[in-house]
Amino acid sequence: MNAKSHKKTKSNAEWFPGKRDVLVNIVNYRARKCPEALFAEYPISSTAYDDGYREINYADFANAVNGAASWMEEHLGRGRNFETLAYIGPNDIRYAALVLGAVKAGYKLLLLSPENSIAAYSNLLDLLNCKTMLVPDPQPPMISAVLTEHRLRVLAVLSVDYFLNHKHPYYPYKKRFENVGLELLLAFQTPGSTGLPWAIMWSRECAATYSSIAQIDPPSRHESYDRLMQPASPLVSLCSAITNRTALVYPLSGAVPNARLLADSLKYTKADVALISPRITTALGKDPKLLNFLSSRLKTLIVLGEPVPVESRNRVAKDIKFLCPYRSSELGYPPEIHSDADSIRQDWRYHHFHPGLGIEFQRVEGNLHELWMIRDRKLEERRPIFKLNPHVDAFESGDLFSPHPSHSNLWASRGRALDILSPTKPLSSPGWSPAVESPQEKMHQPLKMAEKTSHNKPAISKVVTVATDPSHQNPKPIVSLEEIRGGGKNHERAPKSNRPTSHRQSNS
Repeated sequence: MNAKSHKKTKSNAEWFPGKRDVLVNIVNYRARKCPEALFAEYPISSTAYDDGYREINYADFANAVNGAASWMEEHLGRGRNFETLAYIGPNDIRYAALVLGAVKAGYKLLLLSPENSIAAYSNLLDLLNCKTMLVPDPQPPMISAVLTEHRLRVLAVLSVDYFLNHKHPYYPYKKRFENVGLELLLAFQTPGSTGLPWAIMWSRECAATYSSIAQIDPPSRHESYDRLMQPASPLVSLCSAITNRTALVYPLSGAVPNARLLADSLKYTKADVALISPRITTALGKDPKLLNFLSSRLKTLIVLGEPVPVESRNRVAKDIKFLCPYRSSELGYPPEIHSDADSIRQDWRYHHFHPGLGIEFQRVEGNLHELWMIRDRKLEERRPIFKLNPHVDAFESGDLFSPHPSHSNLWASRGRALDILSPTKPLSSPGWSPAVESPQEKMHQPLKMAEKTSHNKPAISKVVTVATDPSHQNPKPIVSLEEIRGGGKNHERAPKSNRPTSHRQSNS
């Protein structure tokens, strides 16, 4: 997905009601006050860019939301207790319309990844007591397998053309934020990198809090990444795009994104930022001509996803501003900032978190630190994590970082504190990275080789070779396998009894 920024004119009230509100009300407000304002650009064809893009303004988008709400009520009745509707579909405008249409009709959407195992789908559907699945046409291949395991009511989702090109009656929504802040907005899943994925349920208040942090001004002489970035998550895209008046530029919904298609898209529209996958990053690192074209059309590339070879990232970062934002299932994308002193093209692997978030780094061992948030009532409206977990005093992310050798505010990601590979995830999925070292492996210099393998079956094993100490007559491993698995035995952290009640993130 690409994005283009628009300069705000007059007062912010022209674009935002000026108070915390639910997304539905903000969209309705903009459809009334500035109906021609651009919300998104959408490819006319699903398989090629030759036909160009269609501009979707806020009046169009509000109409699509009304159509989604009316369609749901017509076929399912009015929701009574925010019942769950599961959805897996192509990356198109229907995601945003269905999310807000479900809110109007009294439901919540469960957004599922197309890369789950059947066990993962079953677990999520059971957890949320989901009885209905919304299915697009053409039907994604994994849905048939899901339906053999679960008796679900199936409702065929109408086409993009239906939602955008038909005039739908206004669907009233009269709730005020003060009365519905704790009502559920939608559910989405964690990546499942450490086991079965689990569901995160966002309330209206969570979304409003995320929108609030997207509006935090950066310190003097700094730039905010959040103003540039509209991450791939439909909910985060909605919050950030609506709040920062950033138009989304959708990719082809019927084609697998790649570097060539990204270049093709920029022949038919303009954009400031492109969100790319690790696979595209690697391809650009090997194709200087294509990289040069993109650097002439874009200001920034943002890579989302698993690690890619450092050489590829270094090559790309030489030609264009290149960002690798930190992401957490429960924190989302905390705002990051940049100044010229950060030397972004040399230090792209480092994160500079906005000081207004109050992020802390607790030392684990050696040079490794874990990202924490300690509850602070003054920062309550900037921290969605404490809306998700209102009864905890601290949040342990489980994500490890090491400090920059000379810039105290810069931190490099070093993986998860408890990195494991999940046997519930297909080995072909993006989460399967045999070449990636866990942080524990990186800590131990004597480790010569570690190879993750699967022998003709969906089961995971790991072969580890540990260097021996030649000074001993009877060589023995310097590092035990148990120490590697456990991440070391001497975590230099305050005793549990002396620390605030905390919530440990599990990126399941």
